[in-house]
Amino acid sequence: MTKELTADIKEKKIKHKVAVAASFVNTWGGLTNWSPDEIDKLDVEDIDKYWEVINECRFYYKRDPIASTVLNKLVEISITDLQMEQNQASDNEFRLFTRLLPKFQDFAEDCALEYLISGLVVPEIKYELINEDDVKRLGIKKKSTLELPVKMWLRDPTSIIINSPLVGGDVSYFVVLPDELVFFIRNKGMYPDGTEDKELYEEIAKEYPEFILAVSEGDNKILLENDLIVRRKVITGTVYPLPYLYSALESLKHKRNIRRMDYAIAARIIGAIQLFRLGNDEYPITEDDEDAFEDIRQQMVWRNADGKSIEKIFQLFANHTLEIEWIMPDAAAFR
Repeated sequence: MTKELTADIKEKKIKHKVAVAASFVNTWGGLTNWSPDEIDKLDVEDIDKYWEVINECRFYYKRDPIASTVLNKLVEISITDLQMEQNQASDNEFRLFTRLLPKFQDFAEDCALEYLISGLVVPEIKYELINEDDVKRLGIKKKSTLELPVKMWLRDPTSIIINSPLVGGDVSYFVVLPDELVFFIRNKGMYPDGTEDKELYEEIAKEYPEFILAVSEGDNKILLENDLIVRRKVITGTVYPLPYLYSALESLKHKRNIRRMDYAIAARIIGAIQLFRLGNDEYPITEDDEDAFEDIRQQMVWRNADGKSIEKIFQLFANHTLEIEWIMPDAAAFR
């Protein structure tokens, strides 16, 4: 047999082994649909599924200590105490800004945290006229009434739809109304559970008549005319912002899966079995001795009556035929 033929046979054997191994990998463990490009990817939602991405970022902000610490520290560093100088402002104006400063400070921190978690900040500020008594409490002189921001809040980004302009221009923002609110308006003050609040409906209808009309005619999303919206960086191909934690989601999921595996291993290791044997070949247990089993079982029940599983020294009372054996899982593979 020539060297060339021998080499050819060896090459064919190697290819055969590789093919068998590849077939095994592609059919074992449900990996049939994985391609070489996807083998190192975890299940992370695409940014176009923006609402799902936000929910994942919120989950890891609330549950992962490193993610939450980083975001909180960034907020603390970026939103420091606001300082104001009077400069050309009158005493009244400076006194008013000073009184409103704590509210602005808290709202700025809320906006910064939302910016880092979701990448989309949709602030809403409601102005109202305050009466003379409230003006005096603020220390403002020579004013009988003032229009001030009385309410400041953030819209939930998961209720926002961003539409791309057809030709140039800025994107448009729509808020998707909750089903309960749509039902309430279309049924003129009735909630889905049958209860009614006509007074609230009349108040909304009086203050926002165009909104009531639009919802009553079938709209379930409303165009936002808000110049204060802040959108984090975007990439071509999508109009939705990239949350700060987006690139870390895959690593965060991997870490959580590793911890889940640790729990599974620990559960297996601590899942020992305690075996009680009564009787042997010389002293077998008969039907008349069944009370002996019940007595041992009752003693164990009394031992665990406090509901705690922490092991401690305990006493059992039985005859010389009792044998207690611990069957421990093999933990050598996990060391």
